[in-house]
Amino acid sequence: LNSVQIDETQDVQNDNTDLGLILDVDNTKLYVGDTFKVNAIVKSNNIQDYINGITGLISNDDQVKLLGITFNEKFIGTYNDENSFVGAGSNLVNDETIMTFEFMAINEGKSTISVTGMTASNMNINPFDELTIDVEISRKSSVNNLSSLNSDIGTFDTEFDKDVTVYTLTVPSDAKEVILFGSLEDPLSTVDGLYKYELNEDKTTAIITVTAEDGSTKTYTVY
Repeated sequence: LNSVQIDETQDVQNDNTDLGLILDVDNTKLYVGDTFKVNAIVKSNNIQDYINGITGLISNDDQVKLLGITFNEKFIGTYNDENSFVGAGSNLVNDETIMTFEFMAINEGKSTISVTGMTASNMNINPFDELTIDVEISRKSSVNNLSSLNSDIGTFDTEFDKDVTVYTLTVPSDAKEVILFGSLEDPLSTVDGLYKYELNEDKTTAIITVTAEDGSTKTYTVY
């Protein structure tokens, strides 16, 4: 009898049983008006796992607005006004970012962003667990007031009031310099113009600018 050797080697397909996705946000301290990005990342303990297609829906509340979706350069993808998306391309494995969602923070409060859908590995299509991530959005302070204004010499024409922005300071005729100093109502604001001024003319103008945390400014003038 002639013996026949049979090759029993089989092409075993990976079931992707350990494959998942996570969301990761690039900025956790957000203010109204900020833009931020949320990445959808492949997560697996099996190095053979991969994704080569995805479809789904991204949901968000009134605190944020979706500006756009960027897919990994290995993928071709698109999305529509209903926030549904689809993408396909080359294999993506553990720790690779499938796509990036860009948002704008538009209102204060806690915002929850969620993604649902399905991934593909060749012809194997499976739903993935709902992905959620929370961000906290606050509003930067708009307070740009001085809380006090003083001088090392001379007399102001009126008592300081944070809402009065123009003052006249009378100093001795032989004064060569004057130092203006004061304090801020909001410690998160900044001030420019509180320092020493050289007096070379009969009239010197000092401009003091207070900038709030949100960038708004108020100018105090001292003659």
